[in-house]
Parts: sequence; structure tokens; C-alpha cells
Amino acid sequence: TSLPCFPVSDLLLAHRADAFGLAATVEALRDEVRSLQAYYTDMKTTSDALMEEKEGALLSKSREVNALQKQQAEQARAMAEASALADQRVARVEELQGRANQSEQQAVLLHIG
Repeated sequence: TSLPCFPVSDLLLAHRADAFGLAATVEALRDEVRSLQAYYTDMKTTSDALMEEKEGALLSKSREVNALQKQQAEQARAMAEASALADQRVARVEELQGRANQSEQQAVLLHIG
């Protein structure tokens, strides 16, 4: 058996066609990589912006919570002071009522005696 014999020009044309096909494939792959890199860059930029916005919102909420906690602590302190003052006044009124009752009893005894 003998090997088939192809003319050299046919072999060169076939080789060139393969080379052009590979070059086109490589270029298509490079385009796809560039497209994916651009997509990744866009997604990264969007993600970074959203994270920054989220962090800003969390910081703002944290400040609001801290302000509310401070306000509640001040209100609790004020309520404790008001309650203590009210207790003192009630005690003073009770003391004065006790004295008034004693004075009344003494006046009755003096009047009777």
C-alpha cells in the first residue's frame, strides 16, 4: 500500500485555513475574556457602592440608637429624681399632718382641762 499523495499547495491551504480558524477562536476567546473582565469590574463597582451605602446606613442607625439610649437614660434619671422628690414631699406632708394632729389633740386636752 502506498500513502496518498496530496499536492503541497493543498496541504498549505489546509494549514492556513486551520491557522486562520485557530486565530479566530483565540480572538473570540480574548473578546469573551475582555467582556467578562468588564462585567466583573461593573459588578465589583456596584457591590462596593452598595456596601458603602449599607455601612453608611448602619452607622446612621447606630447613631440614632445611641441617641435614643442616651435620651432614655436621661429620662430615667429625671423620673428617678422626680420620684425621689415626690417621696420627700409626701413624707413632709405626712409629718406636718402628724404634727397638726398632735396640736389638735393638745388643744382639745387644754380646752378640756
